[in-house]
Amino acid sequence: MRWFALFLVAMGPLWGLPSIAQSEESEEVPVVVDAEENERSSGSYIGIGGNIGLSGGQTALSEGAFTLVNSTQIFEYLSIRSSTVFGDDITSAIALTGQYAIPNGQGRTIATPFVGGGVSIADDVAPLISAGVDVPLGKDFTLTNRLNVSFGDDETDVGVLVGVGYNFSLFSLF
Repeated sequence: MRWFALFLVAMGPLWGLPSIAQSEESEEVPVVVDAEENERSSGSYIGIGGNIGLSGGQTALSEGAFTLVNSTQIFEYLSIRSSTVFGDDITSAIALTGQYAIPNGQGRTIATPFVGGGVSIADDVAPLISAGVDVPLGKDFTLTNRLNVSFGDDETDVGVLVGVGYNFSLFSLF
């Protein structure tokens, strides 16, 4: 019977069942730990949002517009974040960002600030700086807020993006 209990403890997280942990002092009273309670969001998401243009006028980053957002976590501290802004024209912003997850007392992530650089693609390709914060809204959704600054030939376009994404696990090397 003891081997069966050990089997359940080992396989419980794989089946999505609560894990059972026993202390060495008392084997009669099992402690149930909810597997979902210990799960964290994956760091990768895809979603929708809105862009608020602050300055410029060369790309859609400088306009109020509908936006598709994406984040793909590569390593714990590194992600590729992209957004496509649908204004008078279409502008895509792609940035390689460094990030740091800020945990609360129980080890759950409460916010993940990030900063990085990349390119914005509209009529031409221009350098881009992107910074912001992701806030998990439970296990399935993430709220994102980004500042995108694109350095075009004529103007610097600045836009603030606010969106919500659905979390997924594509891959994570570490």
